[in-house]
Amino acid sequence: MQDTHTRPTGRFNALTALGAMPAAALSFAAWLQVSAVSWLLSARYQLELHEIGLVWAAGPLAAIAAQLLAGRWSDRHWRAGGRRRPFILAGGALAALTLLLLPRLDTLGALLGVGNLLVLAAIAAFTFELALNAALGPARALVADLTQDGAPRTGGFAWMQALAGCLGALAYLAGSWFEIGAVMTAGALAVFAFAVLPLLFVREPQNLSAAPVDEAASHAQPGQLWRICLAHGVAWLGVQAMLVYTIAFAQRYTVPLYDTPESIATQSAHVIALAFGLMNVAGCVATPLLLAPLATRFGRVRTHAACMALMAAACFAIAFKARSPHMLYALMAVAGIGWGAMLSLPLAIFSEQAARSRMAYLMGVFNLSIVVPQLMAVGVGFALGGTSEKKLLFVVCGSCLAVSALLWLRVGERRGARGAGVVTEATATGLN
Repeated sequence: MQDTHTRPTGRFNALTALGAMPAAALSFAAWLQVSAVSWLLSARYQLELHEIGLVWAAGPLAAIAAQLLAGRWSDRHWRAGGRRRPFILAGGALAALTLLLLPRLDTLGALLGVGNLLVLAAIAAFTFELALNAALGPARALVADLTQDGAPRTGGFAWMQALAGCLGALAYLAGSWFEIGAVMTAGALAVFAFAVLPLLFVREPQNLSAAPVDEAASHAQPGQLWRICLAHGVAWLGVQAMLVYTIAFAQRYTVPLYDTPESIATQSAHVIALAFGLMNVAGCVATPLLLAPLATRFGRVRTHAACMALMAAACFAIAFKARSPHMLYALMAVAGIGWGAMLSLPLAIFSEQAARSRMAYLMGVFNLSIVVPQLMAVGVGFALGGTSEKKLLFVVCGSCLAVSALLWLRVGERRGARGAGVVTEATATGLN
């Protein structure tokens, strides 16, 4: 075990790998929710498209407060052997419990005497996001706590994304073959195991200011972190709409041969599960094998901007060409390269510009670039509900990703940092 006074490691090793597992498990919990909830609300609980959007909006409202407050507290207080450990343990356990309940809301409602499934679903989504985000910020900060800037940080977040991507792909693929309740039960147990057990073998570094300071990054641009959040947030607006409302696109374009609502719902669930499963497989494979070498060669910012452009092109192609399950699968696999980048490179870029002593809080600030777009994506659901042209979904998604690619080019990249994978122009004094 690492001594609590040990400095962050200068290389990616087994300790870093264990430390990244809780963040990967919590990310997997979020993907498990995405893979199943829209289908559950639509097919099993018979909610309308705009009602599904309202349920999804309940979660980000909890996430905004949870990450900021939990992050600030975990940066300042040492409890139960760590700053991050108490939040990861409590949040991970509650998130796993909520996943167990999501496919059983009708039974829960009958036991409690609550007949309004929309209310129950919104409460469940709020509770899940509250627990998830109270743990996720500290879990991501733990990865940064255990690594130094540069290649070790890239390795830590790349491993986190690769592991989470493999688990997420497994969840989606299992959802296309097995009953959704059984999949979510198994997934909840996996979340609990991967989020809790690694903490038995990892001790947090107590001195968070022990990392070497990069003198070239000492002259900060106050708006640098906000540029990162804006570029990332615009991308998430489109991607969140895709994650939530692809059910409508699939039912309109990819399963037209089935002429009953029940068969359309069943087949669209299989199509979506396999499509998102392939997207996660592509992201899982691309992150360590493709994106990490490209980031070292060309810089993380340029690599990420190119990935956003590629994902945008895939979304436009889906909008106008994906009229069969197989075409959707192929294009979603291409989009998976950008998906892998979204879940790893911005975290590495942002964390290297954030003060270690405030890492979890600043990770909460970074999370605003995800949860605010999630709230805004509700409007896409209302727009889709009023039109039969469901391809509008992927037009919106592609447009957001294209704008994000351009915005990422405004994020500074320090000269001479490519070899180390460092893509910081300066530490943003506006937040530090």
